[in-house]
Amino acid sequence: MEDVVMWIGPNLHLVQYPVRRGELFNQVVVFKSYNYKPNSGDWGTPEEMDRRFAGGHPLVEKAISFIDRQIRWPMYDRLPLENWTKGNITLLGDAAHPMLQYLAQGGCQALEDALVLADSLLRQGDYSSAFQIYQKERISRTASVQANARLWERFLHAEDPLILIMRDKLFQSHTSRNYQATDFLYGYHKRRWSETPISVHVDR
Repeated sequence: MEDVVMWIGPNLHLVQYPVRRGELFNQVVVFKSYNYKPNSGDWGTPEEMDRRFAGGHPLVEKAISFIDRQIRWPMYDRLPLENWTKGNITLLGDAAHPMLQYLAQGGCQALEDALVLADSLLRQGDYSSAFQIYQKERISRTASVQANARLWERFLHAEDPLILIMRDKLFQSHTSRNYQATDFLYGYHKRRWSETPISVHVDR
């Protein structure tokens, strides 16, 4: 398998994709816990996961048997903030705009933050001004991603029959060259900020 594959159902999904040049295979399960109670850890357990995915597609049931059962990640997000900065202090990444993972954008948005922040610091004479320019550039974009991640949760995990029909028709009409729904994330995006080149080295 070379592609990202997502199996979806009411209030749950399984996503699968290769990593390390195909040497490993990553699987992530997401499901709404019906056992959740505040101040209790007895929810989102491996046993509940098995119950939630029981009766699904045979390939999914088989895949679930290989899921690491020692890791549980509760999901958190927050409505967009209007300000990230106070004087010589600013926020970036999840500290500024935590978002649900349905668009796989938490880390990507933090990298975009770092690029814009570095550019602002190069061009401004003081931290306060640089931080204000940085957040002015970034707040609207990250707010859009936060809102769209919530929307995709409702879309992917839908229970309402009308939403299911709409979603399935959209997926059936989708082609490999149709990026309309996610162009703002994955398509060509002209930088509106500085064109100053920044050298990045990645160890492999």
